[in-house]
Formats: sequence, C-alpha cells, structure tokens
Amino acid sequence: MLTHEMIFQERQQFRPWWMWFSLLPCLPLLYAALGDIMFYWHGASDPSAHASGALYVLPIWVAARYFFLFRIFLDTRIDNQGVSVKYTPFSSDFILFAWHEIDKAYVRKFNPIGEYGGWGFQKQWPRFSGSVVWGKKCNISYTVWSNKGLQLVLTDGSRVLIGICDVAGVERTLQSLGRL
Repeated sequence: MLTHEMIFQERQQFRPWWMWFSLLPCLPLLYAALGDIMFYWHGASDPSAHASGALYVLPIWVAARYFFLFRIFLDTRIDNQGVSVKYTPFSSDFILFAWHEIDKAYVRKFNPIGEYGGWGFQKQWPRFSGSVVWGKKCNISYTVWSNKGLQLVLTDGSRVLIGICDVAGVERTLQSLGRL
C-alpha cells in the first residue's frame, strides 16, 4: 500500500488588482448610506427623506459580491495517489483523480475564454450534431485567473484542466513521479 505523501501543493485566490478599482465608485454611496443609517439611528424620524432604498441596497450588494469573490480558493495537490483539486466554496472536499484513471498529464497554456467560456468551474460539453449525446463525458476546467494549467487526459477520454501558477513545480513533481 502506498503512503499518502504530499509532493506538490498550491493554493490560488481570486484577487485581481482591477477589482479594487471597480469598488471605488461605490464608496461614496456606501458612505452616504451609512451616514443616513447613523442619522436615523440617532433620532431622525424618516430615513427615506435622506436616501432612496437603492442607496442602501447597492453598497450591501457590492460588499457581498466582493466578500464572496475573496473567498474563492483553488487548492491543488499532487501526490503518489493522484491529483486532487478542491474549489472552495463550491466543493467541500478534495476531488481525487487517481493515477490509474489518468492516461496523460502535462502542463500547457490555454485560453480560458476561448476554450471554456471563462474562468471558474466550467464544463465543455462534447460537440455533436442532432439530438443529445447520451453517455459522453464532458471536459471540465477548474481555474481561478491563470492561463497555465495541468491538463489531465483520463482513461475514459474526458479531459480535466486545473489552473496552476507554479508551472516549474508541477513539472518537477510530475517528473519525480514518472508521469511526465
């Protein structure tokens, strides 16, 4: 029996620099909404006289959206059992792609929008003509923001793409396991 020895581990977060700039237009609204709430809290009779309901909803919606985006993590592990991936908060546990299920594993550059329709957990259904293709496996990608990934070709013909940042580390790990 093989021991479960961790060889490679990586955690990616969704925190692009441009996202902070998109928050700037909402700051005055947040300030005004908080000011009206405090004004009402300290004795004003009607908060609607100072701001519309949208003024309260927009900053809360933006704050909730950013809170959610900052809690997205992609954890990747490679060990002698296989390749494991966990996409927090969408999966609660690691999904293991065991080595006996993997036909090929290699690192490649990809186009997230052109190949999978964007970043995140994406499914690419098989192309067909006519009606639904039953029993066909779809290709899956787990990406956060990178355009480099670990491509797994499974024995059933489906493909899994896992976004990575440390390309050299993944290649070294695959070589040390004899999988590259």
